Amino acid sequence: MLMSRLVGCGWIGAYIRSVLTSRGFKHQNSVQASRNSLHSKLKEHGYQINFLLTSDHAFGGLKKIYHPSDFYMDGIGFKAHPLNDDRGIISAVENWPEYNGSPNYFHFHLFSAHEAGISYGRYLGEPVMGIKPGFLVDNSVAPRYSTIKPMANQKLIDAQDNRIFQADLIVSRIFSLLEQKGYMENAVIVITGDHGQGLNEHGYFGHISGLYNESLHIPLILVDTSGDSLGIRETTFGVQLDIAPTVLNILDVPIPNSWEGKALQQEKRAIQITQHVIPNRSSSFAKIYFDPSSGALYKYIFLSTVGGLKEERLLFDLINDPKEQNNLLGLDEFSEVYLDFS
Repeated sequence: MLMSRLVGCGWIGAYIRSVLTSRGFKHQNSVQASRNSLHSKLKEHGYQINFLLTSDHAFGGLKKIYHPSDFYMDGIGFKAHPLNDDRGIISAVENWPEYNGSPNYFHFHLFSAHEAGISYGRYLGEPVMGIKPGFLVDNSVAPRYSTIKPMANQKLIDAQDNRIFQADLIVSRIFSLLEQKGYMENAVIVITGDHGQGLNEHGYFGHISGLYNESLHIPLILVDTSGDSLGIRETTFGVQLDIAPTVLNILDVPIPNSWEGKALQQEKRAIQITQHVIPNRSSSFAKIYFDPSSGALYKYIFLSTVGGLKEERLLFDLINDPKEQNNLLGLDEFSEVYLDFS
């Protein structure tokens, strides 16, 4: 099993296309990207392609990226639950057929950890919108995180922690159902995220307002249930574009030449400079500089004046300052680093 952290993007649509096409934002909607997506390559190798997604995925032209597929369902198709309620996926998996020996690709997209997702009561134990609080075999779930007399910011932190706890329970239920139906004996599992969530670390809440680590860092958990080694060598720096080639490498499926990401089974040897944006929001951007020979990892952020905010330029040493508290711009010893971003 590998547990690591990747750099993602600050918007759900770009995340989904990044993972499935291994292409940068400017090229994700191309015909070539669609024809060479992760799931299209797996379908060519005999996999049944199944998308089970919470919420309406019509925004941003996303639905076309899910082609080809054998089964597609998003929140619009939920019969007994609101479209942003992950129990719609649970219901679908509960009624899924037993494993018949043919390979399957399951792509789940959950909303429990998202601010727009349905959370089951204030902390999890109360009914909401007429929905019974229990969702794991009809048992209610007790609150996990709560603070006595919390300040306003702590209430938001508690709520986010409980959304993540709820997502963990949903994932656990999906896994137990798939195991009962025979799909988990020889499976590669990838758990990741689309974006982070600002909780006032840098003066904003949410995930489409900033380019700091709390917005861009995402988890990556890889598991091979057969017990085979994943062969992962690059654990210092990765991006969402690296997920698809990593999966194909594990499955011994050829990686398309058009993909921009690199399988994490290969250590990065050349200097990497990646750019991260918030689509359609402003001219703001972040660039991350990784030098594998020295282990240096720097991040430059340019924040435009959109929304009345003042223009800012910031430089952080992500190895020694992962919370991005110390702006290095203006210090002579880091002037050369800044030039690498220009």
